[in-house]
Amino acid sequence: MSAKTGQGVDELLEMIILVAQMSELKSSPLTPFSGVVVESWLDRRRGILATIIVKQGKVLVGQEIASGKEKIKVRALFDDQGKRIDQAVISQPVSILGFTHLLPAGSPVYDISLGAGSWPVGSEEKVSSDHNQEGLMKLVVKADAQGTLEALLNSLPGEDLAIVKAGVGDITESDVFFASSSGAEIIGFNVQAPRLVMDLAKSEKVSINLEKVIYYLIQSVEEKIKAKKVIEEEKQLLGEAQIIANFVVPEGRVAGAKVITGVISKGAEVSVIRSEDWEKRTRIISLKRGKENIDQAKKGQDFGAIFSPQVDFNIGDMIKCHQSK
Repeated sequence: MSAKTGQGVDELLEMIILVAQMSELKSSPLTPFSGVVVESWLDRRRGILATIIVKQGKVLVGQEIASGKEKIKVRALFDDQGKRIDQAVISQPVSILGFTHLLPAGSPVYDISLGAGSWPVGSEEKVSSDHNQEGLMKLVVKADAQGTLEALLNSLPGEDLAIVKAGVGDITESDVFFASSSGAEIIGFNVQAPRLVMDLAKSEKVSINLEKVIYYLIQSVEEKIKAKKVIEEEKQLLGEAQIIANFVVPEGRVAGAKVITGVISKGAEVSVIRSEDWEKRTRIISLKRGKENIDQAKKGQDFGAIFSPQVDFNIGDMIKCHQSK
């Protein structure tokens, strides 16, 4: 189905009704209210709103309800068009005004008479306490809604990132100070950064990237990670050589090469690179010049190298020698 064009929506609704009829699903409007959170966000004028689907019973303005440890009185209800309503019934989506915390998608909401126990309540901001973040790109992430924030966090490349802070709402001065002290950048989806905050970020040398399309935001982060890796590899690069010959000996294949920059060392970890899409990691276990065993080959010198594990190299491939980790 398509939410944009509406294609398939009618068929989906018909199928839901058919399945409900065949399963003889029924619910009484007299049962105590319960529902589930679909989305929650911070409205600049109204405050925190939680959109729920009513699963049973009905919810009324002024009714006492709970989610997790928070109990509230419903201040206002809004339908899917944003219009105020007095009540919402079974299967109806409704936005509730009155919660003081953002609720994660999937959180149960219920009439306090149910005594449904205690579920965790979403926090407006989450701050990482993980200190093992060396070498990772650090980010402060802000989004316009809790569900959007969760989707964004799940879409970012987690292996190369450390999310030091995440929250809902516009970017604030405290976000900038936190990013500055953490050595992090700030990204924001569908949020704003006031002029004062942008000026502070400039003086604190904190990068802020705002986008209204999640894809562009993720793409920007991925490009920065890639650039960071290139810089780190260049810092660790000891030398480069080009393979100019191929010899076969009882010990295996020997790559005859010439050093172009730096030094190539015996025992070093190296990359054999043919193109952007072809790169093999290995180690030099034997290094010779003629019949002489050597420890290093310097710029302009020829050498023969045996790799372990063996690599299917070709003449013209590049050898990049890295510092041992």
